[in-house]
Amino acid sequence: NWKKMGKVAKKVCPFWQLKKERREFMLKLKEIKKEYLTGESKVEALKGINIEFRKSEFVSILGQSGCGKTTLLNIIGGLDRYTTGDLIINRKINKAI
Repeated sequence: NWKKMGKVAKKVCPFWQLKKERREFMLKLKEIKKEYLTGESKVEALKGINIEFRKSEFVSILGQSGCGKTTLLNIIGGLDRYTTGDLIINRKINKAI
């Protein structure tokens, strides 16, 4: 719990050294799941993804072939719809994406 750590957390964690506007999350994915129906079977492409991106943050997404990198990027970019979860952009939940 960061509140209990107080001043120590602020010294140790570089996140707290950022200006307030950079600490806020620009994009947040909460329990994002994506399922595809193939005939009578269901394929889970994403299984409960939780990730947060801050303003001005540089991020790379790495993983083995077929792990869902492109599916995740397509959901973030609005090119694909997710099955369940919340996609939050600038503190607004975007269920319609």
